Amino acid sequence: MWSTRLAPRGRLLEDVVAAQVILPLQRMKRCIPTRTSPKLEQTLLRFRKNGSRLYARRIMEVAAASAALYVNRVQMQEAVKEMPAQWIDWERKDWTDALMSSVGANALQRFWMAGCRLVSLAALASPLVLLAPFTLISVKAQDLSWDYALWGIEAAGPTLIKLVQWATTRQDMFSQEFCLHFGKLRDETRGHSWKETQQILSKDFGDDFGTWMQLEQTPIGSGCIAQVYRGKLLQPVNMYPQNTEIALKVQHPNIWHKVCVDFYILDKIAHFLESLPYLNLEYLSLRDTVTTVLR
Repeated sequence: MWSTRLAPRGRLLEDVVAAQVILPLQRMKRCIPTRTSPKLEQTLLRFRKNGSRLYARRIMEVAAASAALYVNRVQMQEAVKEMPAQWIDWERKDWTDALMSSVGANALQRFWMAGCRLVSLAALASPLVLLAPFTLISVKAQDLSWDYALWGIEAAGPTLIKLVQWATTRQDMFSQEFCLHFGKLRDETRGHSWKETQQILSKDFGDDFGTWMQLEQTPIGSGCIAQVYRGKLLQPVNMYPQNTEIALKVQHPNIWHKVCVDFYILDKIAHFLESLPYLNLEYLSLRDTVTTVLR
């Protein structure tokens, strides 16, 4: 780092840096032929000097940018010294107890919730069973069955959507027609209404969330778990100044209960398969896999 005490009076700092860069270049003067005209020699020296000054100026700009970036990083570290406690609890939490409490307080309630869920899934699948014979003789019935199957999977909830999304990536296991029709689920799924979003935001942030946050009513994307809105801050919030653009992810209503009931049913199915004799499915650890995915 250059010190201003070494600079002669009236000399700029960048001239000092340029002089330090020019010194090696001036030694190249010996390489110029002795018969070179003085005008050409002055032009070459002026070119080297100006180029060196530009190089020195860029070096100082990079140094200033690095210093500003370091100061900004230090300020960010001081503002957020550690991860919030609720984030740590979220990562370390064992969600098995939360799942069981959401499904039901006792075995009878859990059995009732699982039975209602299975009945609703069977009701969604029953029109496909009725359309199956007509798909053999009518192309229109085939298209209608594909459209209804897509709608039914979206209505069934995130667990079935995730399974179908995975299935559409395995074209070695499923037909091309299956992957083509259900591949739409990987790009976009049906979301919830803006009124439901307002209710969720009011519950989480309070009824006055509109005074410090502005959101577009049309989501920019929707998945099986949540949908994303674009917006901006109307007031400074923590480290973020006013007019900061944000992306807010809002969870679909009642999605947690659906996921809990589905995983409860999957756990019971895995336990039943492992208990079947002569199949030797214990080595697959199906129940451990379900628990791992939940955590």
